[in-house]
Amino acid sequence: MSRRAKSELTYLAPGASQTAGTGTAKVWLPGASDGAAEAPSPGGPSPNGGRWPAPDEHLVEPETGHEMLDGRVMEVAPAYAPHADQQCDLAYVLRAHVAPGYVASTELLTRVSDDSDFATDACIRRAGLDAEGHRYLEELSFEVQHSQSEASLNKRARYLRERGVRRIIAIEVKMEGNARLQAGRLAAGPVKEWVPAPEGPQLSSGHWRQLAADALFEDPCLHRPVKVAALVDAVEADNAVARALMARQNPALLAMRQQSFDNGHEQGFDQGHEQGFDQGHEQGFDQGHERGFDKGIEQGFEAGHKQGFDKGIEQGRIRAEMAGNRRAIEVACNLLGIVLTPGRRAKLDALDSDEIQRLLAHLQTKKNWDDSLD
Repeated sequence: MSRRAKSELTYLAPGASQTAGTGTAKVWLPGASDGAAEAPSPGGPSPNGGRWPAPDEHLVEPETGHEMLDGRVMEVAPAYAPHADQQCDLAYVLRAHVAPGYVASTELLTRVSDDSDFATDACIRRAGLDAEGHRYLEELSFEVQHSQSEASLNKRARYLRERGVRRIIAIEVKMEGNARLQAGRLAAGPVKEWVPAPEGPQLSSGHWRQLAADALFEDPCLHRPVKVAALVDAVEADNAVARALMARQNPALLAMRQQSFDNGHEQGFDQGHEQGFDQGHEQGFDQGHERGFDKGIEQGFEAGHKQGFDKGIEQGRIRAEMAGNRRAIEVACNLLGIVLTPGRRAKLDALDSDEIQRLLAHLQTKKNWDDSLD
């Protein structure tokens, strides 16, 4: 959301006083009187023996559309489409990736310092309350930069980092099209992370480091890494959310996968026999041999033979043409350990439809090769 000064409104911290006629609030240290020193700038030594104000000890009233920065009340205006669209997509991805014990939020008002109380577009924090009954400070904060100036973005990043927010991410967005109507194609990115200066005075400048689109964004707040491109690209976002939900064993997706498996088994048997036998035999046999041959022989042969062999023979005799029947004979020989020598293959190729049916019947009942064909 865009922000602008709201001079006609005055919001005071507990125990603060107002400068007459200015319409701006001057924040005093708790217990101080008029004429005392102003509260230190954000990021400086905190009052009350080094204690920071709790994140939910607010200077402005939540849900009123206002923030405070350096003692100035700012009106938070509704966003244009580029900002609003990107913020929605960002929240969509974060919500799916949040780790157990954490919670994702948007527009969460946070007491950043003695005279600053503002929200970022999205954040992730520990769930629940601390020992004093306050919510936890966010650990990840995300800002969507559309109309916001670089100076304003930098200041907020410095204040958040000094307050204790571990990581601050910004996503630049612009609208390629009619700027006045905010209509056209949304262009999002780059994605960048605030890197504070390693040493120096309070609120030292720091800088933004651009994150590669194909890189993975990892953090303890996330239950799995998320591709940076998923923060700005709708297709990548959908893919990332789907993978994240599957990794979390989402019940609805697991049920859909099982239903798809059951439907595929029922509907794909005939099609697979005609269209996929050769490909499946080539790809599946090697994979099965590598991953499960020994275990499959022990646990799956008897079950597969009982459930699939009779059904396959019965349906194959009715539906398959001669080429399909020959493939069925090859499968049966493979399952029964019968070697198809060159001579047997030549005999098999020369059999007519009735002879193939008799050979199938022999394999089904005798479980061996018909020696009369040798």
